[in-house]
Amino acid sequence: MIALMALALNYYTGVNLRTHKHVTGDVKHVKTHELTLDKYKVDRALLELSMGYDLRGVFDWSTHVVFLYVTANYVTNRHERSEVVIFDKIINKSEAYQPSTNVFAKYFLYDFGRSLRNRQVSLKFFYEIVPIGGFIKQFQLSHHTFTLPPQYSQS
Repeated sequence: MIALMALALNYYTGVNLRTHKHVTGDVKHVKTHELTLDKYKVDRALLELSMGYDLRGVFDWSTHVVFLYVTANYVTNRHERSEVVIFDKIINKSEAYQPSTNVFAKYFLYDFGRSLRNRQVSLKFFYEIVPIGGFIKQFQLSHHTFTLPPQYSQS
């Protein structure tokens, strides 16, 4: 019975009392280090990002961890929406703040339709609050748009 009450209070706190006043984050494209046609005949891009965040405002007694991720979104002739996760990280309270630093995308940006060249890409920066009990909620921190190079390249 006590466990059910604690779970109900945890859920209520997460739904009604959690504020996001002091939550910031930003992601930007710095450089495309590689845009190649790999051995499987698919486009592959390696991106360098400038990323920083302050998620200290989402941690309270009911927060277990925060899942942070960046998606690359683009439109092709064959698909109205293509969305690929290129960076993710599980954040605990001690890692809730990171000043803006340059990082490589954790995952390559792949396109099996070979249509990444000269493509406009929108980077979207999200976080999801994973509570001790209750529903996981998703929030968007920022977005940034850039264009990939028109030719295959390696640097």
